Amino acid sequence: MSSISKQIKLEKVNNTRDLGGIRTQDGRCIRDGRLFRSGQLFFASQADIQALSQLGIRCIYDFRTQQERDEKPDPEIGAENIHHPLLRGMVAGISREEEEQKAPGFMEIMADIAKDQANGIRYMEKTYESMISDDYVLARYAEFLERVSRQQEGGVLWHCTAGKDRAGFATVLILTILGVDRETILNDYLATNEFLAPEIEQIMAMLKQNPALDGAEEGIRDFFGAREAYLAAAYRKIEERFGSMERFLRDALHVDEEMTQRMRALYLAEE
Repeated sequence: MSSISKQIKLEKVNNTRDLGGIRTQDGRCIRDGRLFRSGQLFFASQADIQALSQLGIRCIYDFRTQQERDEKPDPEIGAENIHHPLLRGMVAGISREEEEQKAPGFMEIMADIAKDQANGIRYMEKTYESMISDDYVLARYAEFLERVSRQQEGGVLWHCTAGKDRAGFATVLILTILGVDRETILNDYLATNEFLAPEIEQIMAMLKQNPALDGAEEGIRDFFGAREAYLAAAYRKIEERFGSMERFLRDALHVDEEMTQRMRALYLAEE
């Protein structure tokens, strides 16, 4: 059994994980080979593609914007690939199109972080709050959860670009519905930092070429990493807007008792 999702070790893709083995509060655990979270699959090697194709994945949900998807399309691994964008457009730090990092707005954020390193965390806290405040985003999450609740056989994989924010919050929702405690959910979310370390180092190397960002390393790492403060911001906004996680799931995401029990029957096994 595992307290967090297990990394699928691939050559060129770092943040692909199987939620199988995570324990729930009632003593059950998530079935292996049914629920997978990931970052983008574009860089997968031929060996990676072969490994992914052997996981039994039936359906892939790509949460990226059309621009992200066009720039770095998923390889074919023998699964249905559904484009399911969660955002209306680019959001710095979440969507990671090449154009985003060249845009004036992105560099303005980096400059703000250079002035005050705490601005990296502040910006991402506001970004997570905005996801809870945006009815379009919530409707897209609700559609995704409904589809996952009816996946009778095989595995489901969902991903964005880094696999941290859009895919990370989707994982938070699924683990919550399945009855996993909040501490375990947080630990799984924070494990993203370990798996994303190579990608973050590449970003840091690129940004270090800009002398205006000297001394901002810690704040930039916060901006691109997973931090407890980000989930805490989402939870606060949920409490503020809906009163509780239970009401949020029911009223915003249309997760009723029947759907909850359906998902638990599909994805949980007795210990």
